[in-house]
Amino acid sequence: MGNTGKLVKDGSRKVLVVDDDSGTRQVLTKLLAHYDFQVESALNGQDAVKVLSGDHFDLLIIDVMMSDGDGIELMERMRLLFPEVIVVAISASNDIDAAIQAIRQGASGFLLKPFRSEEVELTIRTALENRKLQEKRERMRIMTNLVEAGKEVASSLDRNTLSRKLVDSAYQITDADTASLMLLNPERNALVVAYEIGLNREYGPGFHVGLDDGISGWALKRCFCLNMSRKEIFTPELNRMMHRNDKIESSICMPILSEGNPMGVLNVNRLVDSGKELFESSDVDFLSLLSSHAAVCIRNSDLFNQVQDLYVGSIQALSLALQAKDTYTGGHSERVAYFSMLIADRLGMNMTDKRSLWTAAILHDLGKIGTPEGILNKASDLDHSELEIVRNHPVIGADIIRSVPLLKHIAPIVLHHHEWYDGNGYPDGLSRDQIPLGSRILSIADAIEAMTSDRPYRQNCSSDKIVQELLAGRGTQFDPGIVDQVLYLIEERKIVL
Repeated sequence: MGNTGKLVKDGSRKVLVVDDDSGTRQVLTKLLAHYDFQVESALNGQDAVKVLSGDHFDLLIIDVMMSDGDGIELMERMRLLFPEVIVVAISASNDIDAAIQAIRQGASGFLLKPFRSEEVELTIRTALENRKLQEKRERMRIMTNLVEAGKEVASSLDRNTLSRKLVDSAYQITDADTASLMLLNPERNALVVAYEIGLNREYGPGFHVGLDDGISGWALKRCFCLNMSRKEIFTPELNRMMHRNDKIESSICMPILSEGNPMGVLNVNRLVDSGKELFESSDVDFLSLLSSHAAVCIRNSDLFNQVQDLYVGSIQALSLALQAKDTYTGGHSERVAYFSMLIADRLGMNMTDKRSLWTAAILHDLGKIGTPEGILNKASDLDHSELEIVRNHPVIGADIIRSVPLLKHIAPIVLHHHEWYDGNGYPDGLSRDQIPLGSRILSIADAIEAMTSDRPYRQNCSSDKIVQELLAGRGTQFDPGIVDQVLYLIEERKIVL
């Protein structure tokens, strides 16, 4: 468009005129040629489909009343088969109602017979400008939604959370009735549901289907996006798959690929009973961008988990080395972690903090790797110098853990798990809320486990003795609020001594 508001002559724009009246076709061809459009014509809908299937057109002009049938129905069919093409309706001056109906069905404008040059220009110019504005708004909507969805999806490296956020985004933005993420399991040659919304219970997380047994597998094997509906004709194989579920009206199956390698499929469906329109090309565009983002996020999640497993495996290897060195601590860390989780549940701790506490409990005595075996296994009382060596193990353990980037956040829990509530503990003499909550929980769990186990210097304690020790340490060694909750757990036999 130029600044004059006139149509710019552009030989790249192609127009198809569909009208069974040769005079109408000739008039429109002459008028449109004045603006340098490439014009072709068709006598009826069947001819129009053949022409449109073989070439790209920017504009489709259809007579709403033709001798072989209703032009409105033809226009609807063209809009479904070729949604990217702008449609302008032709109507006789006494068919205003038909023209209005055409506008309601999605036509971008209409022309009344007999034609006037300036009206043809104005109608086509307006239709092209409106489509351009509509495309800009749609691109802006897609980009805005993608940015918001991307922020939401990228905020988590946890596979389950990531799957939920991906499906939520696809479900909401495409206005789907059901949605699911299926991830590839190469060993089983199958797709496994990671998360879903709206599917029947039997198709929930963990449900798997072979790559050769469904539309999603068909799309993933061919790295090809499918945008299907019950009304459209595809291959006989896909038609059979589509009609297995008589509740689905239209579906998009978007493969998720990482550097060309298949990872999974993002699926959205609209149901027959919902009365919604079929999915549009903009829905496909959004899912295409979202699936590209999803591939990066899933790959990052996998790499994160691999690195985390490597780090934790290395630390656990050190923990096992400690247990081999000190036979009396075999299984001690696991039991401390178990007691810690019972206490954390009672206190209502969230899952993230519980995970950190569990890891800290497993590794809380890691610093003893630097303690001589003679001191660790000494049956008699330790002298002052030996006691100082033992009391340094939280510092050594925290230093080791702090060197691992993914675990450094738990170093304070390990460092302070021998602090006392009244400030008489070690290594820093912290008190009350200065001591991390995880350390205060770990302190009690560590004490309970020690009292229920045999040690070189004493036998395990009775249940009554353990309760007495907890009460004696309430407000001095231990956080009194946590002691009260532990006593409740013991009374309710949630903690069995």
